[in-house]
Amino acid sequence: MFIFFYGDNEFLLEKKLHELKNKYRQKAGGDLNLITFEGESLSCEEFLTQAQIIPLLATSRLIVIKNIFKCKSKNSLDKIKDFLPKIPSTTVVVFTHIGKIDKRLGLYKDLAKSKAAHEFKIIDQGQQISYVKREAEKSGAKIDNEAARLLVDYCQGNMFVLSSEIEKLTLYKYGGEIGFSDVEEMVSRGSSSDVFRMIDSLSEGKTDKALEELKKLYANGEAGLRIMAMINYQYRLIAQVKEAQEKTTNAFQASKISGISYFQAKKVFNIAKKISWSELYDKYTQIMLFDESVKTGKMNEEEGVKELIIKIR
Repeated sequence: MFIFFYGDNEFLLEKKLHELKNKYRQKAGGDLNLITFEGESLSCEEFLTQAQIIPLLATSRLIVIKNIFKCKSKNSLDKIKDFLPKIPSTTVVVFTHIGKIDKRLGLYKDLAKSKAAHEFKIIDQGQQISYVKREAEKSGAKIDNEAARLLVDYCQGNMFVLSSEIEKLTLYKYGGEIGFSDVEEMVSRGSSSDVFRMIDSLSEGKTDKALEELKKLYANGEAGLRIMAMINYQYRLIAQVKEAQEKTTNAFQASKISGISYFQAKKVFNIAKKISWSELYDKYTQIMLFDESVKTGKMNEEEGVKELIIKIR
């Protein structure tokens, strides 16, 4: 069987994938039969071989192909499409894709029409507030409406940062109620703005200034992975606004078209105008590569972010 996770909400998609993989690990007793491929470097032949291997010391195999439509070979995508009905009953294949997809592709059509397809959409401010309240309750705390609204405002739509701040606040107020003053005291409203200034410096080729902004973030206690997530998020905003700029030259209209707040669209509007699609693609590819290296322990968090900034200057 197969599952298809896709959409623009990277945080919720990755969260669901993480939950699915953990559930599988518990059932299978480890990672022995869990295989992950990256769409950009996918070997169709290797995938087809792995998908047909009988599970070892378990009842099933789980194969994840991340960002399947980054695979540049249409022939490979067609082969995978033809293979879908032939996936062995002992193998579960999870296809994921974050961002835009060419919906004319046959593989996309077959995956999307499946009952096992789930689209993860960007959620608006009201939905983010509801998310904050649910997650706080799951972690043994409560948060009032005004505090939840302030937290969402501080995080400016970045779900990675929002999740991290919820965790911090619920640990601080475990078993109690998180109020407006707790958010003011515990949450740094400047992090996202600092990251934006860092990216603005990068877009102008001011690597030294960007590295200075990075030092400030570390001095304020920010973790490398969280900074990486915010860099990732800011470049996704740039891509969304740049796409909207193909239809409008107005920041307000761009915010409506892209589905993000005017505040966010206005911040990245000029950067999106200056950067080319090829430059944006190259930078985003580097972000993904460094993110993977840091998360797999191949690279130290702080050094990883520093090298990323130098690489995408």
